[in-house]
Amino acid sequence: MVGFSLNTDILETNLINIAILIFGLVQFVGAALNDAMTERKQKIESSAVDSLFRLLDADLRYLEAVDNLEVTQSTIDKIQGELRVVKLKIIRTGTLRLYNELSTQVTTAELIIFLQKQKLLAQVKQQLLTLALKRAIFKVLVDLKPSQYAIAMETAIERIGEFKQLGGSR
Repeated sequence: MVGFSLNTDILETNLINIAILIFGLVQFVGAALNDAMTERKQKIESSAVDSLFRLLDADLRYLEAVDNLEVTQSTIDKIQGELRVVKLKIIRTGTLRLYNELSTQVTTAELIIFLQKQKLLAQVKQQLLTLALKRAIFKVLVDLKPSQYAIAMETAIERIGEFKQLGGSR
């Protein structure tokens, strides 16, 4: 006869209950947890690969910058060496006219280099200003609510009108 009886062994029933609980968790939660962990692992691997590529790109740019620096330094050294040679020739010949002409040329070259540096600095400043302005406009567009944006546009239009009335148009 098969009957129902109560098992009074607490240790045995606890082990059976824990086994059933673990089995249930593995069956119902295990797949979702496994999927989430697999997705997280893929994201981490993707981020690691992306970081590695960025690091390699940065290393490549660094090496290019070092090469450019070496080329520039070599050119500067060559120019300075040539300048010393020219100065020695002028001193040896004792020709004041030739010395004055070359001094003028050196001064002109230095002035041209200085002006080129100033021009380059002005271009870089302009590009930085333009970039900063673009970023500021983008940030304003992103941060402003539509009502605030409309108010800002009306104020800007009024100021442009005032500027034109003062004779500021070109």
